[in-house]
Amino acid sequence: MAKKRRTFKQQRIVEVKLTPRGLRLEDLPEGEAGVFVTTSRGVEVECLPIADVIEAQEANIRASVEWPEQPTRIITDVAGSEMEEPLSQKYVESGQATEEQVEAWAGYVEAKAQAEAEFSARLNDGRVKLLAQRGVRWDASLEEEWEKDDEWAGMTVPEDRRERTLHFFRTQVLGNLGDLYRVLFGIYRASGYDEEVLDLMEDSFRSEMGRAGGDEPEDGAGDHGPQPEESLVGRAEVDGD
Repeated sequence: MAKKRRTFKQQRIVEVKLTPRGLRLEDLPEGEAGVFVTTSRGVEVECLPIADVIEAQEANIRASVEWPEQPTRIITDVAGSEMEEPLSQKYVESGQATEEQVEAWAGYVEAKAQAEAEFSARLNDGRVKLLAQRGVRWDASLEEEWEKDDEWAGMTVPEDRRERTLHFFRTQVLGNLGDLYRVLFGIYRASGYDEEVLDLMEDSFRSEMGRAGGDEPEDGAGDHGPQPEESLVGRAEVDGD
């Protein structure tokens, strides 16, 4: 007789806790398959091991952005040979830079800021899409009730399966920026990253949350995460009792 697979609800939940110290994940019990988090909206999701895909996505987006070339200046070494050296903010502010170098540096700084803004916007948009598509699973049976609630509130639920999944991920699963980081942290834990890497991630998340307005957002504090417009599917398979 085939062994009956546990449903999503019957699986043990391992929660990511947001503490004053930051994001910490309880140790996964020995022999337990899966890393689960509960978001501030009370939705349980399973984090899947796609850290390598997340890293590849970031590298691809970075490579697709047109980054400006850093301007240079010609210097002469002690032997009298000329060489090219990148301009720097320190040199420009030293008073030794020519007017042309100052203008070139100002143009570079502006172009770099625009490229960084483009990269950040595209990464935020693509990352949430990727998480909704392949990074998490939730109990698909919840979606019927979510759809009824949205329609009752006058909201339109997309028919396209990718947009529908992203819609629910943004409006029903994520409640605040902390939830997004909980999910990412859980994914990296599920992917087998060691404690040293996870500690560095925790510090990075705490820093990002501090810049966003606080280290410990309240449950239901609102949608502060990235708000992309499209997703691919990322749902749990649920067995009957």
